[in-house]
Amino acid sequence: MGERRTIEEKIVRLERAPAAWVEPVRDWIETASTLDEIAQKEDLLLKKSSLQKIFGLNLSIHAREARGNPIPPYAALRAAKISAPKSS
Repeated sequence: MGERRTIEEKIVRLERAPAAWVEPVRDWIETASTLDEIAQKEDLLLKKSSLQKIFGLNLSIHAREARGNPIPPYAALRAAKISAPKSS
């Protein structure tokens, strides 16, 4: 019963402010578009914060390499990048 109420409250909130999702999506797009640039930089703190956004707290280190399962939006971005044809 509580879950249904929560969903109904979310629906009402979205009906009142239908553009409420735009800002989080805009932030995600800006972050995702800078990931290649961040990977090339030497700034370890910037890399760490980016990895925390992508993997959350599920990141682990194996043989000096970061591994983990990205959260859904970033997982979809990775899958799209892998399946996209290479452009010359």
